[in-house]
Amino acid sequence: GPGVFTAEFAYWQSRDDSDGTNPFIDNGENRYLLGYEWEAARDFTVGLQYYVEQMRDYEAYLANLPSGATRRHETREVISLRLTALLLSQDLKLSWFSYYTPRNADVFIRPEANYRIDDHWSVEIGANWFDNGDNELDADLGQLKFNSNIYGMIRYSFAGGI
Repeated sequence: GPGVFTAEFAYWQSRDDSDGTNPFIDNGENRYLLGYEWEAARDFTVGLQYYVEQMRDYEAYLANLPSGATRRHETREVISLRLTALLLSQDLKLSWFSYYTPRNADVFIRPEANYRIDDHWSVEIGANWFDNGDNELDADLGQLKFNSNIYGMIRYSFAGGI
């Protein structure tokens, strides 16, 4: 196709609890990442990723979990989207990054606009927005929803020589 496909696999082994019976030590995991990025139009790039963490020895984890403890799920999935547009002779960069977890409806959205005034000065405005509806008990990022923010930045860059 017109883009780049990526695939990664990681095998993470917990040496301190190889059989998964200690609920206070993270079990080993298989981790998978699939991605695809392409230039959908001139100076407009789209990137998608699908990430999965799969706990091994899950039955042993459940059997040894203390009563009343919060149970982790066997799998955790994350879907992310990145959009990047370069405009005005590539001096203006508009960017959108979003992250979504299907199981608990966690959302993280980060829009940005960066304008390069000249070789030294640039300005940027953006936001960080966290949410997960009313699913407070099963939140990864949604617990940060009261930390959502808007920011601005003025940057001066210089190159020094010896």
